[in-house]
Amino acid sequence: MTSKRKITSSSEFSSVKRSRRSMSLEIKYEIIKLADSGESNTAIARKLDIPRTTIVSIMKDKARILEEVKGQAPMQAKCIRQRGALIAEMEKLLVVWLDDQTRCQVRVKPSVIRAKARSLFNYLKSRNGDGSKEETFQGSKSWFQRFKSRFSLHSIREQTEVPNTEEERPSEFPRFARGTEGRIFAGHSK
Repeated sequence: MTSKRKITSSSEFSSVKRSRRSMSLEIKYEIIKLADSGESNTAIARKLDIPRTTIVSIMKDKARILEEVKGQAPMQAKCIRQRGALIAEMEKLLVVWLDDQTRCQVRVKPSVIRAKARSLFNYLKSRNGDGSKEETFQGSKSWFQRFKSRFSLHSIREQTEVPNTEEERPSEFPRFARGTEGRIFAGHSK
């Protein structure tokens, strides 16, 4: 007697890799508003073409998402990982500091931003007392890249040192510019 079902191995299913999609806070906020208006999770899932389990996960995390939305400058910021409350608060303060630096037209290097983030985190940790002792923050380059994408800060990148005094400037012209002091265009004299 043969089986009518096609027997499949588990390796066929594991070869298909699902890509992880991140959802902006704007979409999550819209889902929460739809759920609060009385729509069912299934109806929301069908309407937005999102799995129902994702809707359920968002609703479980409703309080944290609403807190993020309240303090968020750009609504297009994405939030995938759950970060501790101290890190989220530190990032909000860091964005305020960066806005202030931008308003004052001060260029800030990524290494300075990471150092400021670490100092803000340590300040908040000491201010909150014993309840936050287990939370840690390294301020790594990968954190900085995620921070930039979360807050749409794409204009911040590594900058080269620019000499600002006469002593630091090169004393002679580069090779291609030597001998052109008295000429208007290359090959033509005054």
